Amino acid sequence: MRSGRKIAFLGILLGVMLVLSLAEGMLPPILPPFGRIGLANIVVLYCLQCLGWREAGTMVLLKAGFAFITRGTVAGALSLSGGLLSFGALLLLLLITRKRATLAALGVAGAVAHNIGQLAAFSLWAQTNVFPAYLPVMLVAGVLTGFATGTVFRLTLPLLRRVDML
Repeated sequence: MRSGRKIAFLGILLGVMLVLSLAEGMLPPILPPFGRIGLANIVVLYCLQCLGWREAGTMVLLKAGFAFITRGTVAGALSLSGGLLSFGALLLLLLITRKRATLAALGVAGAVAHNIGQLAAFSLWAQTNVFPAYLPVMLVAGVLTGFATGTVFRLTLPLLRRVDML
C-alpha cells in the first residue's frame, strides 16, 4: 500500500469521524447530561477491523486533538481519556477473544470503557468523585449506545469493505 494513498484515506476517515461527531452534537439530548451515542467510534472500529491498531489509535488521538482545538482543554482531556481507555479495552478484548469478538461486543466494550475514562478524567478535573452518581447511568447508556454503534457498524461493514481506497 502506497503511503500517499493511505494518508489520504486516513484523512477522509478523519473527516467522516469529525462530521459524525459534529452532527451527533446537533441532535437533541436523549442521554444523560453530556451523553452521546458515539457514532464517530464507528470509524475507530472500522480502522481496527480493516486497517490496523496503529491507524485506529491515530484516529483516537486526532479526534481528541480536534476536541481540544475546537472545544477547549476539558473537552480535549475528556475525549483523550475516554478514547484511550476505550481503545485499550478494544485491543484487550480482541486479544482475549483471539480477534473473534462480535462487533456488538466491541461496541459495548468501547462505549463502557469510554464512559469510565471520561468519568475518571472529570473526577480529577472537578476534584470530586462523580462515580457513585454517574457510573450506573453511564454503564447502562454505554451498553445501549455501544450495542447500537456495533450493530450499525456490522450492518455497514459490507458496504465499507467494497470501498477500495487503498
